[in-house]
Amino acid sequence: MQKWFFRVGKVFLLSMIVLAVGFISFFAAMKWVISGQEVVIPNLVGQELERARNALASIDLQVKVRGERYDRNVARGKISTQFPISDTPIKKGNIVNVIVSLGNRVNPIPDLEGSTLRAAQLLLAQQGFELGTVSEIHLQEAEPEKIVTQFPTPKTTELVGNKIDVLINRVREPNLYVMPDLIGWDVNRALALLERNKVRVSEITYGLYQGVPMAAVVKQVPEAGYPLGDGRPVRLEVSR
Repeated sequence: MQKWFFRVGKVFLLSMIVLAVGFISFFAAMKWVISGQEVVIPNLVGQELERARNALASIDLQVKVRGERYDRNVARGKISTQFPISDTPIKKGNIVNVIVSLGNRVNPIPDLEGSTLRAAQLLLAQQGFELGTVSEIHLQEAEPEKIVTQFPTPKTTELVGNKIDVLINRVREPNLYVMPDLIGWDVNRALALLERNKVRVSEITYGLYQGVPMAAVVKQVPEAGYPLGDGRPVRLEVSR
């Protein structure tokens, strides 16, 4: 009887070992198949666009240009930013997004504050810039129909794209404001502007955003152009 139990136990143990080996082999094979469908993204920053295309094509990936930006650290025509970042595993056939550098901007951004909208347009055209988003606000202490502030700020050489956004003081009913476009503003500048106009900020949230400067406003509620009455709260989302 004992010998029978011994034989049964031995057979059971051998069966369990075979099953365990089978499971291990199965999962190893699955891992090999999955890893064979993935590649690691190379570092494209600083490379010519055509060279980056060829490098990605060799590992069955595609490149898509999402825009251009001035970058003093990267030569014109070369890749300034990529997403996903280098060394990230990715499935074959997927897209890597890039931003191409326009090089370092030589001309400083002109000072538009205090100018009329028409004068600002003429000045920007003379210096190779364009007028971007025009936001409106009512300031009792400022001269009407004049630009109150701008983004990017005057004299800086840091510029994403070729457009300058402005905030102009429009004549409106007292105690009625229009939500300005604060996207891209430094959060401290945005808060100072809202505080001067007695606009209450009810909430500020922070998040990580690839290629966005630290402390820049990335989202606002209400959106630009929305009329604000007395006491209307504002929510901001800021990069960190």
